[in-house]
Amino acid sequence: MTKSEILIQRIKTLASKPLMFRESSFTVRTLDPENPADVLKYQELRYQLRVVKYQWLTAPEPGRSVEYDEYDPFSIPFGVFAKDGELHACSRLILPSDKAGLQIFNEFRDNLYPDFVPAWKSASSAEVSSLLVSDSFTHPHRNSYPVAQWLYKAMGQWSISNRVRYWYAVAEKRFLRALGFQGFPFKIIGEGKHYKGALTYPAVLDLEQAYANLMKREGDVYKWFLEGLDFRGKGDPPKIL
Repeated sequence: MTKSEILIQRIKTLASKPLMFRESSFTVRTLDPENPADVLKYQELRYQLRVVKYQWLTAPEPGRSVEYDEYDPFSIPFGVFAKDGELHACSRLILPSDKAGLQIFNEFRDNLYPDFVPAWKSASSAEVSSLLVSDSFTHPHRNSYPVAQWLYKAMGQWSISNRVRYWYAVAEKRFLRALGFQGFPFKIIGEGKHYKGALTYPAVLDLEQAYANLMKREGDVYKWFLEGLDFRGKGDPPKIL
């Protein structure tokens, strides 16, 4: 088996160990790449938003209302489901691979600061990508975007359980600032460029340090992010590496 095939098999194994919790009347969980229903809902939601609404890209299969890309075989997807099973929001963690790499280094390599030395092949890193919320999502506090926090909670718990300490991301400054307020202070690591319709910046987050800071600053929020997670040293922030 090639390195890429080994990684794909590892991802299938990781995805077969589901992470799931409830928030309000919604279920937040990992999606199973071996479950056709999960895959179709995920690809259809991405099509509705990435292709139709935002027009970031074209559909990979003309005539089919689905969207996927070369990073999906190397990704762990997450979703927010209503009681009726409808998928209202999703995100993914792209794991580094020799075949696909990470979006941030494929698209922003020339924009990174000269003193930043990426270690994107490290098993302790992943890229946060494709956080999308359907227009059909309704919640009493929609303007505060609780659904994004739910997805970051899920991705954080998965990362702790699988020893992923560093998150990369590509986002607008206003979105990075909002993440900072929520306890995820991403550090910009390069110059911005117009990407998918907006001025976007490459950034990185030390998840272990973020949880340590959150525990000191907002203990209740910290406990909410980690509730139900089994890790050693419950009285201290999780040690990922």
